[in-house]
Amino acid sequence: SKINPKVGGKFSVWGGYAQGKNIELIPGKKIVQTWRANDWPKKAVSTVTFTLRPTHDGTELEFEHADVPPEFEAEIEQGWKDYYWNPLAKYLQAHK
Repeated sequence: SKINPKVGGKFSVWGGYAQGKNIELIPGKKIVQTWRANDWPKKAVSTVTFTLRPTHDGTELEFEHADVPPEFEAEIEQGWKDYYWNPLAKYLQAHK
C-alpha cells in the first residue's frame, strides 16, 4: 500500500487494484478520497468518506462509499467487510 498523507496526494492499495487521491483531510475528524478499482469502466470514479466523532468511550466511525458502478456494488460492499471492517474489529478487540 502507498498513501500520500496530503490533500491531492495519491494512494494505491492491494497491489494497485484500488487507487485514488485525497480530496479532504481533517486530522482526527474526516478523510475524503476518490476511489476506483482497476477493473471498473475507465471513467468510473467513486468517493469514500470516513468521518470520525469522539464518543464517551472512544470514537465513532461513519463510512460512506458513493458512486460505485452498480455492477460492482455487491463485490465492493463485501470487500470492505472482508478486507477492512472485519480485520479492524479483530485488531481492536485484541488490543483493548
